[in-house]
Amino acid sequence: MSELKARTARSIANEEEMLEMGSGESIEQLLVYPKSEADKVIAEKNEEIVGLRADYKEACDRLQTAGLIKDEQKAKADKLLSCLKYLVMRDLIKDCPSKKVATEIVKEYDNGL
Repeated sequence: MSELKARTARSIANEEEMLEMGSGESIEQLLVYPKSEADKVIAEKNEEIVGLRADYKEACDRLQTAGLIKDEQKAKADKLLSCLKYLVMRDLIKDCPSKKVATEIVKEYDNGL
């Protein structure tokens, strides 16, 4: 609660009233915080918590969306690889530099790289 402005008990009440409360500490050592200030700090902290929770939820949603996009991209890549593999295995691609590249790609993925 460092944001609060502490006041000594002497500035709030006289020594006799504090002794009646049974604080057990000397009046000079006893610090108190006005309730209005404490309530204000608590309200600010609660607002900060609400904001942090919203940021956390937004970040989680983004990560989940990114994961879904990644899954969709992987599914498309797997389908493309399957088609490419079919063309290479059936020798349906004419001899050209692209055939060599396609064959290398299929070999890499078949080896798990």
